[in-house]
Amino acid sequence: MTAPVFLTGDLPAYRVAIASLSHSAARADGPAGALAVIRGDGAWWEDARRAAAGGAVALLVDEPEAAPTDVPALRGELGVPVLVRRPSLRSGIVDDALRSLDGSALRSVVAECQASFADAPRVVRDAVGWMRVLTGGADGAPAVLRGRPGRHGTTARLRWAGGVGASLIVTLVASGGGLLRVRASGETALEIDLDAPMGRSVLGVGTSAGWLMTPPRHEQPEREALRRALELVRDGSPTGDLAGFGADAATAATILAR
Repeated sequence: MTAPVFLTGDLPAYRVAIASLSHSAARADGPAGALAVIRGDGAWWEDARRAAAGGAVALLVDEPEAAPTDVPALRGELGVPVLVRRPSLRSGIVDDALRSLDGSALRSVVAECQASFADAPRVVRDAVGWMRVLTGGADGAPAVLRGRPGRHGTTARLRWAGGVGASLIVTLVASGGGLLRVRASGETALEIDLDAPMGRSVLGVGTSAGWLMTPPRHEQPEREALRRALELVRDGSPTGDLAGFGADAATAATILAR
C-alpha cells in the first residue's frame, strides 16, 4: 500500500526519492491525508502550519535553516508528528552509533567542528545534537559553560541532566567548513567523521577486539529521511525530532553568542 506524499515547493531530491520508493510512496496534489515534506529555508514553520491545517498526517522538514522562537508552542499547534532531516545528524548513522554502544556507558564525548561564519549555527547545532544523543540527554537543554569566544572560534563544556559531560571545540573559517568529528570514549569507543558538503560519513567502533569501520551508507539522505518518515506514519511511532532540534538550536545560539 502506498502512502501519499505532498511536496511543498521545489524539492527535486524528494521527487527522485518518491520514485525510488514507488512500492510505498506516491505523489499527492495536496496535504490532506498525506505526509508533507517542507522546505527548510526561511520561515518554514509557516508552511508547516499551512500543511497541518490542510490535513497533513505528518511533516518532514528538510534541512531547516533556523528554529522558531517557541518550539514547544509550535509542536502543540501543529498537532502531528514532525520529523527533521539534519545534514550532519542523519538518523541512520545515529541508529548505527547507538546500536554499536548497545547500552554501554560512555565516560566522555568530545565534538570538534569547522564551519564558515554563515554556516556555524547549523554545524554547531548538529554537533550539539550528537553530544545530546550520545550522552543520553533526551530532548532537554544542557548546562553550558562557555570558553572565551575569539575571532576564530570558541569552546564549551556541556552537561545534560543525568548525562556525562561533553566538550565542544568550534573553529570558524571565512568559507568552506561544514566538517564535524565526534569522539566518544567508554567500554565501547566511537569516532564519527562527517563532511556534509561532500556527503561523506564514517563511523568507527572500537572495542577490546579492535576497531571496526562500518560500511559506508550509499542511500541518499533525502531517501533515507523519507523512508523513515513513511515508516513512522505507518507504525504510529512517536518522534522527538522537533523537540531535539529546538533544544539544540537554543544551545548552539548560547555557545555562539558574542
